[in-house]
Amino acid sequence: MSVAEPDNRLEVWGRWEQRVLAILPYVMLAVAVTLSLSAQAPLSQREIEVLEIIARGATNRETAARLFISEATVKTHLLHGYAKLGVSDRAAAVAEAFRRGLLTPEGP
Repeated sequence: MSVAEPDNRLEVWGRWEQRVLAILPYVMLAVAVTLSLSAQAPLSQREIEVLEIIARGATNRETAARLFISEATVKTHLLHGYAKLGVSDRAAAVAEAFRRGLLTPEGP
């Protein structure tokens, strides 16, 4: 019997609904933590340093080498920064950091 057959649709929908309901608390927790971080915590000095380097066009690997940390640590700093700034990517994080005055344009 195919998933598309009418007799099976209700059963398929029920299984899908159970899966969604099973993960919903975790999704809600992740959203709450993100909102909590963005409302409370300022960026750490290291998160700002990572954003400064990223703002100049460096990759994660280049940033890691410059700061003598692992690439995974750079990614962690970026993810924490995204949450605190309320953004979802590096371009938006850099833009928001400039908007908040955390980053300033380089001089001549």
